[in-house]
Amino acid sequence: MVNGSDYVIRLKTGKVDAVIPFLSETLREKVFFSEEYAAIEGEGWRGGLTERAGTEGGFTTALTLDSAPAILGAAFGKNAGVFYISGTRDMYRQVFRLCSVDDAPRFFLHEQKGAEEKVYPECFCKAFELRVERGGAVMARLDIEGNEKAERRVIESLKKSIGYAERFKERGVDYFINKEKYNSIYRFVMSCDKNNGCKTSVLIYRYLNIAFEPPDFIENLTLQANLFRDIYEPGQHGKFALTLKDLRLLSDDTEVCAADAVIGGLRYSVCGAVYADAFNSEE
Repeated sequence: MVNGSDYVIRLKTGKVDAVIPFLSETLREKVFFSEEYAAIEGEGWRGGLTERAGTEGGFTTALTLDSAPAILGAAFGKNAGVFYISGTRDMYRQVFRLCSVDDAPRFFLHEQKGAEEKVYPECFCKAFELRVERGGAVMARLDIEGNEKAERRVIESLKKSIGYAERFKERGVDYFINKEKYNSIYRFVMSCDKNNGCKTSVLIYRYLNIAFEPPDFIENLTLQANLFRDIYEPGQHGKFALTLKDLRLLSDDTEVCAADAVIGGLRYSVCGAVYADAFNSEE
């Protein structure tokens, strides 16, 4: 439910059917226009035909316990492996490895408004951003594209399990740089463009004048987000982790002319592997 209206977006791929608690969306049908230029002589009329040509746009969402595996799967390309974890009441660990658009399996987006459902088939994520702000929720923005025509259908009832599960928030996020815990990150932004391969960059805003400063080359950076309620298995269910390998410093965007505490930005290029671990209770 968004702003009191019956409006739901569902993401489906394989056996996954998750409701996305989006904050904003721009999903639209692409239109291909075939035009006929006007003749040099005559009245100068120009003709043309329009044709539905697929999907474009995207959505911004906060990661929740229910939606995180589906959103990360769509963003990373669903190139995943599922592993059973013994001693955790049938918990499963799913690993999503980043793959380019050409290698990414497709997924379906179902946009439900009232009694009408629009299905965007064969979608893929061409770019995404993961953002963690101080005092805010863990946010993800996915840029979506598809080459198949959308379908419209009438539905009997709206699926209203909108995913009121807990959101992952900044207060539950821990950062580890080269396996050493780092407590002075104010903002973290990871951006990935998956066209013509994967180009990934990271922007880290940190407090200055601290004992440990991020190095120019980071061999291993891990972001670990946890939920704190007692109903989750310790270290497993209620958690996701993001791991980035071989980060090289591109620029230091720190502005030193400030009267208050200085928050400086470091921009890194990710030269190694990127993958996410999502923990859930279902296979």
